[in-house]
Amino acid sequence: MRAAALISSVAIALSLSAGAAQATTLKFALSGDYNYTWTMDSNPTPTGTNGALSTYFASVPGIPANFLTFYASPQGGLSAGTGTDDTVGTSIFDLTGPQIFGGTVSAPTFSTGVFQMDLDLLKNDGIPTTEVLTISNVVAQTPIPASLLLFTSAIAGLGVVGWRKQKGAGAA
Repeated sequence: MRAAALISSVAIALSLSAGAAQATTLKFALSGDYNYTWTMDSNPTPTGTNGALSTYFASVPGIPANFLTFYASPQGGLSAGTGTDDTVGTSIFDLTGPQIFGGTVSAPTFSTGVFQMDLDLLKNDGIPTTEVLTISNVVAQTPIPASLLLFTSAIAGLGVVGWRKQKGAGAA
């Protein structure tokens, strides 16, 4: 019985050490007139800030822009542009709405949720927009080497327990 406990302990230790802890990756999906999807860490390090007004990130995969900017309240919302910093260049989208991040502009944190944008500043027509930003968790898959190690250890443990029971029954 001690052998089975030892094998189980080793299997658990190996499976825990197989994957290092990682920050939460979030999927951002903007839908409506603009359809973009990208992933970011839940607490990313911004490229820069615009005072207390906004936090911005350079070259976000999935956004055809140089900068993706998230605005603090009271404006809130987000924009993307092709300029050389967060305030210069052609806008891809510029949406007002709720503040999408917590924390500060220099240390933003993002959480899952659905955010209805208020206005599309590029249209400048005053009509409420249909844009919705959905932030969801990216489900991390268990790496095959780690799951295979755990499975093999469990089967070996069961084999040892069965062998010991059979050995004990034969001696009696």
